[in-house]
Amino acid sequence: MPDHAATHAAATNDALPDHPAHLWRNPEPRRTYDIVIVGGGGHGLATAYYLAKNHGITNVAVLERGWLAGGNIARNTAIIRSNYPDARVRSPLGGMALSGRIALSGGIALPGGAREVPFLSQIDLRVDPTDAVSMTAVAATLGFTVPTVPDSVAGIGDLHALWLGPDEWLVVGRPGRARELEDRLRAALSVPRADAAAVSATLAVASVVDISANRTTIELAGSSARELLEAGCPIDLHPRAFGPGRCAQTLLARANVIVWQTIDEPLYRLLVRPSFGAYVAAWLLDAASGI
Repeated sequence: MPDHAATHAAATNDALPDHPAHLWRNPEPRRTYDIVIVGGGGHGLATAYYLAKNHGITNVAVLERGWLAGGNIARNTAIIRSNYPDARVRSPLGGMALSGRIALSGGIALPGGAREVPFLSQIDLRVDPTDAVSMTAVAATLGFTVPTVPDSVAGIGDLHALWLGPDEWLVVGRPGRARELEDRLRAALSVPRADAAAVSATLAVASVVDISANRTTIELAGSSARELLEAGCPIDLHPRAFGPGRCAQTLLARANVIVWQTIDEPLYRLLVRPSFGAYVAAWLLDAASGI
């Protein structure tokens, strides 16, 4: 059986860029500290900051085995981002060279095989589906009506809306459209309404948030793609239950993913948190060796 843990570790280390020199100093350790914080991620650094700011405690050591703020806070939150699509950017799986690495169907690499589709525009949209005015405004902005059937997808061209809950959708578009989509949806849902008083008393305020940095996308194609996913995914992916235009929030090898089938081939898109991307990719590589 493949050593998934070892593969994950190797993939993660291979994808880790060099530590930026300007982030690191070499201070001489003190003999004692008032507080020692283990972990130099967002929580650890924030703790050290607020100890100094709010309580005047500055004799603090932050211990980090990697590099400061080098995990989730550096790449996959909706507040601090390092994955904007420009020349300085590195995609979450940029160091893994996925294309052609997963060979399905008797060892022959399928067209497309598996590849990362990074930097897709992703907008989290929340609207009360019973509010006809808001739903109409959203449809006019996107060019289609967002789906109300659970775990379904609607769209036109390269713009789609994935149903995530009774009042929540993930709007996915090509890279570079996030700001435009966010601005247009906000404007459409902010138009003054004659029934504003009644609406504010009965409905929650709509929410439009750019979460493009929240997930990267692994695209998996080929006749054995479904079999590969079924090795680590608990939901029924048989065509009678799951086909084009369907999506689901589920687990793949214990990692939270959104599985979205786009065409009959089949071709799946796996939307995964960047911090789990290397693990999911490594698991796919290992699992494919048994098919």
